[in-house]
Amino acid sequence: MYIPKMKEKIGTTSAPDEALRSLITRIIKESGKSRTDIAEKLSVHVGQPISKPMLDDWTAESKKRARFPACFVQAFSEVTEDDQLQRHLLSERLLDLLAIGESVAEAAGSLKRAQDAVASIVEQGRGKKAEHKQAPKA
Repeated sequence: MYIPKMKEKIGTTSAPDEALRSLITRIIKESGKSRTDIAEKLSVHVGQPISKPMLDDWTAESKKRARFPACFVQAFSEVTEDDQLQRHLLSERLLDLLAIGESVAEAAGSLKRAQDAVASIVEQGRGKKAEHKQAPKA
C-alpha cells in the first residue's frame, strides 16, 4: 500500500516494502534452494506451517497485503544461509557497530595466527637447542 507522505521520509515514490520483497526474492534465488525447500525448512525453524504459496505472496509485488513477518527474519536467514535481510533491517548506527565488531574479530583472528606462528618458531628453536646439546662432542 503506497503512502504518499513517505516520499519525503525515504526519498522514493515506491512503497517501503518493495525493496524488502525484492531483497527476499534475490536471496531465495541466490540460495540455490527451491521455494518449497525453503518453506519446509522455515516451517521447522518457526514452528508453524509455511508453504511455497506463502513465500510467493510475500515476494509478489501484486500482493501488497501479504507481508513477510519480522519474527521470521532470523529463521529465513539461517535457512537461506544469508544475512542480507537481517543487515537490511539494521539502522546505520547498528551497521556501523557491526562493521566495527567484524573488524575487531578479523584483527583478533590475525593476532591469534601471529601468536601461533611465533609460538611455533619458538618451539622449533627449542628443539634445535635440545638437538645441539645432545650431539656428542668430538
